[in-house]
Amino acid sequence: MSSETLCEVSKKLLDLEQRSVIIFLTKEGEKPKEILERMVAVYGESAPSYYKVKFWSKQFKWGRESIEEYPHTGRPVEATSEEMCQKFESLILTDRRMKVSRLAEETGISGAESFRRS
Repeated sequence: MSSETLCEVSKKLLDLEQRSVIIFLTKEGEKPKEILERMVAVYGESAPSYYKVKFWSKQFKWGRESIEEYPHTGRPVEATSEEMCQKFESLILTDRRMKVSRLAEETGISGAESFRRS
């Protein structure tokens, strides 16, 4: 069984749907700015940023056909689990001046990841 929450799954499905719209409109010859305007009219605040529309439009113009993201390499995404987020929140609320190195030590993840999460 997947450890993804319903919210995460919903976000991924929305991303795929929006990329489908971007590839379709790109193939019709629409420019990223025009695509964004149309998507804002339909999706409102859930519309992707101009940067994302421009990025995906460029990918599709270069011949990419897949709307799926390529797998990312590197460390597993353990730092964003609900348990880890609660642990960070608890530590920070206990001592708001806690150093990143101590957060890393307490949680068992790298200092850079600790800094991004705190």
